Amino acid sequence: MFDKGLTFQENNAEDIKINIEIFLSTDVFRINKENQTTYPMCKGDIAEFVMAALHLQPAANKEVIFKDKETFHTWLAQLKLISEHTEILAEKELPEYSSYAAYVITGITKDSLKKMKSMVFNKMSENYEREYGKLMGFPDTAIEAYLGEREKVSATEGSFEEGFGHFAYSKEFEDIERKYFNDRNKKLEEYAPSLFSK
Repeated sequence: MFDKGLTFQENNAEDIKINIEIFLSTDVFRINKENQTTYPMCKGDIAEFVMAALHLQPAANKEVIFKDKETFHTWLAQLKLISEHTEILAEKELPEYSSYAAYVITGITKDSLKKMKSMVFNKMSENYEREYGKLMGFPDTAIEAYLGEREKVSATEGSFEEGFGHFAYSKEFEDIERKYFNDRNKKLEEYAPSLFSK
């Protein structure tokens, strides 16, 4: 029915946990263009990089904002410790925000990195939403429900525990899809407990 998810190789589990928590300890921001300020990036957004590092989804991408270039490159070095296939698509100073911005992608393989890069530059392509959903690790049945090809249960923004983004559950496979997301998030919590702290 759908890919149950990618198996994470549990070599050096304690080192991986330590490196993930160091990665997560850096302050990452977003921009509020209305009042020209920055605000902390939500845990769900930053978790996408960790999920890709743990092979819980094929790829991740985000614009990330830091207080300065040095902080960004320290964060990037830590990301490369947990996720081998990482690329900067753009980076620049943002003097109006006293910040430094970068657009970063990561993937579990060179192929998934290449696919994510293609998605970033081709948002208007015919199959964008389907292919992007696959790169986010969503089950095919949930993607089909989101696209209106199956009957939906919901089409709201997912909670932190249920998938970090827009998706729908299919009526027919809702229980299996919920279990898939719950299992994925249990693995994420095992390796990145700080993401789940209040």
